[in-house]
Amino acid sequence: MNSYQELYTKGLKLLALRAHSEEELAEKLARTGSAEDVARVLADFKAINLINDLDFARAYALYKLQNRPVARARAALDLRKKKVRKPVIERALDEVYANVDEAALADQLIARWLARWGKPEDVKAVKRLAGFLQRQGFPSDLLYDKLSPYFSALESSSRRAKDTE
Repeated sequence: MNSYQELYTKGLKLLALRAHSEEELAEKLARTGSAEDVARVLADFKAINLINDLDFARAYALYKLQNRPVARARAALDLRKKKVRKPVIERALDEVYANVDEAALADQLIARWLARWGKPEDVKAVKRLAGFLQRQGFPSDLLYDKLSPYFSALESSSRRAKDTE
C-alpha cells in the first residue's frame, strides 16, 4: 500500500470515529504523511463531501445547543479550537443561534445548577454560579442581570441577621 492509500484509509477511520474540520484532519494526517498526499486526501474527501467545515460547524453548534447548552461565544471558542475558520464559524452560528434567546438559555442553565447545588447561601456560592455561567460563554452584563437577585437576597438576609443581633 502506498502513502496516499494509507493516509486515505487513516482519514476514513478518523472520520468514522467522529466528524473533523478540514484543518483538524489535515493536522492529524500530516503526522504520518507528506504534505502532498495530505492535500490529495483532503481534496478527495471534499469532492465526495466527507469533510465540509460549514456542515461540521453547524452540526457541532447544534449538538452543543441541544445536549450541553452553551452561549454563542463559547460555541465559537470551541469551534476555533477545532481549527474552523472564523467566517465559517460566524455563518454556522448565525444559522444555529438565529432563534436562540441567550437570556432564556442562561435561565435554563441556572435552573440546572440550582437543581444540582441548591440555592446559593453565601457570596462564594453565587460566585461559583457566576463562574459556571462565564465558562459557558455568557456575557458579563447578562450575568449581572441574572445574578443580581441572588446578591440582593444575600445582602438583605445579612442585614436582617445584623438587625436581630
